[in-house]
Amino acid sequence: IPIRSRSHTIGFTARSYFDEKPKYINSKESKVFKKKEILFHFDEAKKQKDFIILVEGHLDVASLYQKGYWQSCALMGLSFEEHLISKFSQFKTIYFALDNDVAGNTFSKKLHNFFLKEKILVKILQIEPYKDLDEYLQKYDSLDSLLEKAPLFLDVLLQEHLKEIPLSLEKKLNIFESISKILQPLGFSPFSLEKLLETRDTLKLQM
Repeated sequence: IPIRSRSHTIGFTARSYFDEKPKYINSKESKVFKKKEILFHFDEAKKQKDFIILVEGHLDVASLYQKGYWQSCALMGLSFEEHLISKFSQFKTIYFALDNDVAGNTFSKKLHNFFLKEKILVKILQIEPYKDLDEYLQKYDSLDSLLEKAPLFLDVLLQEHLKEIPLSLEKKLNIFESISKILQPLGFSPFSLEKLLETRDTLKLQM
């Protein structure tokens, strides 16, 4: 599949159909082709500003396009330069939909932290039990319900820490500290303070 940037073909990409390693095969790195600098299909997706779906591979972009959702772009594997985040500031809503595996979930959290540093809140499409959007769209014709129900990724991360409330005060304070670290990139914003107060109340801390 050709990879284009500013109307020019700068490289090619392919994906294994049999889960062989490596999963993605791309052109060799060069002055014009740098994986970390490329967002596949972004030039088309940026033509509207309502929302964009960030996926892990070009097959997810193709599947979305076939279903009528052309507002998506893909990473070139699990790589991303932080300065690319400025490209996303034009969109009203940003959805993460990386692969539902250990590597994809881990990188989603890393990527989310990059966006938080720029004070950008993103939502996440929860595709469980499917491994990626391509597999999800083989089962369902529409993505509308996922888009409508998509929570803030930040809320999902906070809830991971609050699944079980311990009895120990020390453990509660550890949870509060962990959540404070997640929110740290947002500084002392009203949103961040609200989340800290909610966490305090959930943990039943007297502070």
